[in-house]
Amino acid sequence: MKYWLIIINNFIHDLFTGFWISTITVIYLLEKKIPLIHGIPAGAFKDVMKVFFGLGIFSLLIIIITGIFRSIYYKFTNIGTMMAVKKKILIIKHILLGLIFLAGTFLAYSYSFK
Repeated sequence: MKYWLIIINNFIHDLFTGFWISTITVIYLLEKKIPLIHGIPAGAFKDVMKVFFGLGIFSLLIIIITGIFRSIYYKFTNIGTMMAVKKKILIIKHILLGLIFLAGTFLAYSYSFK
């Protein structure tokens, strides 16, 4: 694989991870903070929250797709004794992040659709 494609893939992976975090933050703020400050009912923001929820799901799909390419590339490039340690750490990291993604997406869904 060309190195510039790997760099772009990694950039997109990280960019959409930040974008997902931003969508969850906006949904949370629309649900909890902004209506209290401005006296607007939280229901008035539901359509906006649904749009951000959709953007969050789209971000997760991009994260998964670019993560698959990232995994394939690193599978063939990292060979050696450090790889065993790195692999264990990456597995733990992705389990933790997977749980965070599930919890955050569930939170966003419950705020946007209930």
